[in-house]
Amino acid sequence: MNHPSSIFSNASLSVFHSCRSIGFLAIPIRNWIIVLGCSQIILASEPPAGTPAVALTRDASLIDGATTVTLKQGALEAVLATNANTDWHGGGYNGLARLTHSDQANPLFIPFYSGFNFEHVFDGQDAGFSPRGGPLSLWRFGPTSAGIYRAAADCPWGLASMTRFTLVAPHSIDVDFTAVPTLSKYANDYIGMFWASYINNPRDRSIYFLGRTKNDRKSPSRWITATSPAHDAQSTHVASFEPAVWKELDSSKWPGLASHFSNYEYDALFYFGRVRNMVWIYMFDSKAISNTQTLRFSQSPVGGGNLNPAWDFHVVARPYQVGNPIKWRARCIYKPFVSAADVLQEYIAWSGRKDLKTPVEEPRRGELLPPDSVNRTIVRVGEPIKITQTGFAWVNLPQALQKKPGEAVGVWFNKGATGANRYGKKPTHWVYWAVDCPPPKAGDMLGFARFSYPIFSGYQTRDGVVRKREEEGGGDDGTSSGLMFDPLLQENASGEVKALWWHGYDGQTIRAAIVSPASSQEQSAD
Repeated sequence: MNHPSSIFSNASLSVFHSCRSIGFLAIPIRNWIIVLGCSQIILASEPPAGTPAVALTRDASLIDGATTVTLKQGALEAVLATNANTDWHGGGYNGLARLTHSDQANPLFIPFYSGFNFEHVFDGQDAGFSPRGGPLSLWRFGPTSAGIYRAAADCPWGLASMTRFTLVAPHSIDVDFTAVPTLSKYANDYIGMFWASYINNPRDRSIYFLGRTKNDRKSPSRWITATSPAHDAQSTHVASFEPAVWKELDSSKWPGLASHFSNYEYDALFYFGRVRNMVWIYMFDSKAISNTQTLRFSQSPVGGGNLNPAWDFHVVARPYQVGNPIKWRARCIYKPFVSAADVLQEYIAWSGRKDLKTPVEEPRRGELLPPDSVNRTIVRVGEPIKITQTGFAWVNLPQALQKKPGEAVGVWFNKGATGANRYGKKPTHWVYWAVDCPPPKAGDMLGFARFSYPIFSGYQTRDGVVRKREEEGGGDDGTSSGLMFDPLLQENASGEVKALWWHGYDGQTIRAAIVSPASSQEQSAD
């Protein structure tokens, strides 16, 4: 005789065990369970076997009422979260709320945000943060495996989904994603889905992968160091082997990062980033890219606010059919960094690809932010400048300031008359989290933690050297004055600074200054 678990579905098996414990017998027939007792027959309905709810939660048990669940295995400890607010984690940031390793106490992801955050669903006409809103539930698949489930009824797109995370010793996380569309309401014949991971204060915001410059098929694969210069700029990287059918799609109305492309293509379905002494690796199964599904890497240097990057990806399924599952599988690795060649060997061992050759040279290191704590001295200070219009513009200094190699340009400012932060709470400056500080004086020592100096938009020297970037953020603290300087603009440029590339507000007053170079200790710290 078969064991009940081999002939019953999850729902009917639950009823079977419940009834058996009180002396009844439960027999499943199609979508009904017949319960035989001593003197009566009870009919209990069961979800149809083909519905997403049954298919996606099969072999799992609901963790009733939970908003987080912790998994531990090998060197890793992971906390999965729903969209609910907690005392340390923000609402809407479902996914891997926290990930730590025994060799690194700092969490990989920003605690308020998360990694593997199922963020967007898009169809070429609309893009909604619906995965970030509404109820989600946590399901247990085993002692080291749990999933985040979204019912189709709770999703404006009618997309049921399960993201299952399984920890694998010593330092891996297997991710299995399945989504089932239940509505045919999408504007086009595809469904796009976007995942974001907000990395916690790395010095190197670049990502690395095997690839080449676009359309350069004659050169062998090499290590690409991809550094997006600003949010929504050169942000998405497409596979060199992506089928031609995907080139037909109009991505102009896709979410910002997904619609802006870099000059690179990747040759293998993995990429990695470096955080402190660790490496974070994404590896995707070869089935992720076909004539009916594609996967693209995305990134932002400030997706997590301030200088915290977002290392992302998105999947597009085309065509989609109501009731047909959309699937992909990945393995992520979080471990001490050894080398790029070591990362490649991890991917080869997992994927089985034997055709990949290790490039002779390790990748060029991405731009390095200063370490967590920096000290600078104000060297020279310019005269006050009154801003008369809101927006990005070149602002001429009343008198040029001499900048030597290694020195940084700093800017002091007040909020101006029309400034408003990104949340629209009250007038303030539009910068990263700035700090109140007194007017600059030559000789003053500046001691700042990483979050105390946001990125400065740029400067131009009289000899034509231009350093400019358009990274914006929103200060949400209402401070009336602050200091900005960009340590990334210290390289070897020198000359007389004659203009600032500044996003100002009508009525704002700013002052430029030259700030001393980083110490050798700060430059070498990693």
